[in-house]
Amino acid sequence: MTQLFNDVKITGVADVSQLTILANATQVTNPIQVWQDSAGNPLLRVSGDGRLQIGNNIALGSADALINANYTPSGALPTSVWHATGVLNVPTSLSGTVNWVDHELQLTGAGTVNGVQSALYTKLTNSTTGNAGTADLRAATFQAISSGGSSAVPVGKVTGIRAIASNAVTGGSAYLSQAIGVETTISNDAGGSITAATAFSVAAPSNNGSIGTVYGLKILDLTQGSANYALYTGQGIVHVGDVLETPVLASTPTSTPPANFVQLYTKLLAGAPQLHAKNSSGTEYLVGGGGGGGAPTTSKYLLQVADGALPNAQAMGALNTGLVKNTTTTGVQSIAVSGTDYTTPTGSENLSNKTISASTLNNSVIGGTAPAAGHFSTLQVGTSATSGNVLTADASGNATWQAAAAGGSHTPSFLTRSANYSSTSTSFVDIDGTNLIITKTTSSPNIMVFCAGTFGCTSVFYMNLIMDSTTYATNAHATYGLLQGYGGNVNGPMVGYFTGVSAGSHTFKPRWLSSVGTGYPVYNSGGGAFQQTIYMAVMEL
Repeated sequence: MTQLFNDVKITGVADVSQLTILANATQVTNPIQVWQDSAGNPLLRVSGDGRLQIGNNIALGSADALINANYTPSGALPTSVWHATGVLNVPTSLSGTVNWVDHELQLTGAGTVNGVQSALYTKLTNSTTGNAGTADLRAATFQAISSGGSSAVPVGKVTGIRAIASNAVTGGSAYLSQAIGVETTISNDAGGSITAATAFSVAAPSNNGSIGTVYGLKILDLTQGSANYALYTGQGIVHVGDVLETPVLASTPTSTPPANFVQLYTKLLAGAPQLHAKNSSGTEYLVGGGGGGGAPTTSKYLLQVADGALPNAQAMGALNTGLVKNTTTTGVQSIAVSGTDYTTPTGSENLSNKTISASTLNNSVIGGTAPAAGHFSTLQVGTSATSGNVLTADASGNATWQAAAAGGSHTPSFLTRSANYSSTSTSFVDIDGTNLIITKTTSSPNIMVFCAGTFGCTSVFYMNLIMDSTTYATNAHATYGLLQGYGGNVNGPMVGYFTGVSAGSHTFKPRWLSSVGTGYPVYNSGGGAFQQTIYMAVMEL
């Protein structure tokens, strides 16, 4: 039933509901109440399940919203769809909390919760096709204005927006993987283009008065966690547009960075602040100073002068003037002691157990001609000498070991032989290559060989001496030898003098020949009737 009324007014006469609209038991499709304009278009309606829908385009609103305001203007554009303005008069004090617009959502029950759940969701969509080059599109703007306070008692704090993520214990425990106070993200669909994307931006203040200190981002002490990071970033360059201030620590931090990271900090070193770094192994380095890669400050170095930045270094300038001596294993440097660690050019120290090689030894006063004071208890020159050699020099003064030019071993080697010998050979042969022979090791280059006895021949005979394969007599004497005899006996010695003999073992023998040969043998038996003794000796000169 439809009834038409004009200027309906309900005046209550008691403290009861003045207007109650009771829905039908089957009221589901149609709203309980509808307000319309003069053309019959709905402006407000209440659904059968208690949802309030307002606006001039209700059909486009979200069907599952408890309160839905959908407005499509046909005339002047509105500046606000939801406007909750209030004025609180505070005559004396206001100490409680005022939440002028309060949005609260509670999720209860034993079911599984997935996806994103929002207590407040705002969205601004720009679908215009005109020029929006100077537009600043904001999904939400929060502003807190203070118009009170005085210079003596200023207003304590004004906060434009504050976000709190709480892990509230209501049933004895509460467990949360991550708690994020503010999170921002930027979405750019395929085909979209963004010139510069800034997830979080701090605009410069608008200031026509005076501001003491401006903080673009201020983070108070964070010490409540087991690991505390005031600022933690992933990959991406960190750009600082001005100076960077860091505290000066009195000691090295106890924490260490993760693998492949270093900690940078300023620490007092010898009373001056120095930039340090510490790696994941806990090793501390001094950064900069020498322009290098940062050497460990705790390592040991050699410096010309002391440097407080390197407390474990040894300053060479602290040592006395002199020759530096290194200590094995530790590497500690000290000044060598003359006469103990080295000999001085003009000193009188004795050299003991010293080997001088590939050098020149001059026992003369420098710049003078007189021999210097001092002596050698033992002296070894080279390793090529053999026993009995002498040190000789060539015209350039180069010394070498040689066999003694004269002297050598003056003890002769000798033998006697009593036997009958004869030979008809017309060329020199050994008298007795087995028994009439002396083998001697010599060191002198000069050797004298002596051989004596009674020798004879009915014709002409010759005798000679040989050392190894070298015959003593040469040239004409190679034919006639050292001793000659004609048609009878000869009593006399043969003496040979060999020179330029190399050091070592040598063999010496007497030799003879008969100039005629058969029928005229050479002999040592006194005409063959009796035996004569042969004497032989070898001696170094």
